[in-house]
Amino acid sequence: MPRPHSTMRKNRGVLRLHYSEGLSLRQTASSLSMPFTTVADLAKRAKAAGLSWPLEDEARRLKAPAWLEELRQHQPEFLGH
Repeated sequence: MPRPHSTMRKNRGVLRLHYSEGLSLRQTASSLSMPFTTVADLAKRAKAAGLSWPLEDEARRLKAPAWLEELRQHQPEFLGH
């Protein structure tokens, strides 16, 4: 299981590469060595939470923790969560 800071780094990477750099979801997944479905799900959840890139300090403090908690609650069972 990845360490929490590693997971957050990849989540932020999805936002940065997809929204700021303009990479497609497939390109973003390839760049981060993540499955396409995971990247697509993260992008969908970020959009639903109103997150984009760059994350403002206030938005990061207020929205990201709730968004990450929602992700943790909806992890597939095969991931051991």
